Amino acid sequence: MKYECYNLLTHFHISKQSTTISIAKLVKSFNCNVFLTFCSSCKIYQELGIRFAAPHLPHRGQTVLLQCMKKVWETKMVVRSGTRRWFLMGGWATFVRDNGLRVGDICLFELKKKGELTMKVHIISREQF
Repeated sequence: MKYECYNLLTHFHISKQSTTISIAKLVKSFNCNVFLTFCSSCKIYQELGIRFAAPHLPHRGQTVLLQCMKKVWETKMVVRSGTRRWFLMGGWATFVRDNGLRVGDICLFELKKKGELTMKVHIISREQF
């Protein structure tokens, strides 16, 4: 599989963008599809960017399993076909709470399985950069 990495949020200041570029270079060694995002708030949903979602994710809603630190969370992916937008909803807030995600943390979503849609989530806390 080809490596892909996209930064969802472009309104972060320069130091965050530089950090994103450094992390993107680091994860280029992953031989998989990776989606990168900053946590912008403690929302009940997480949007998955179209440049990642359109070629790699189903165009219909379904359950998505998130693996992180040897645990699994079940979330619901909702697809708004009219606007071509993909969201992780039902279960995302629990994932955020259980992993102590905060504004400024980075999540790398690594696509593992397409049939039973599974993504491994790598969390980089804001203190690590």
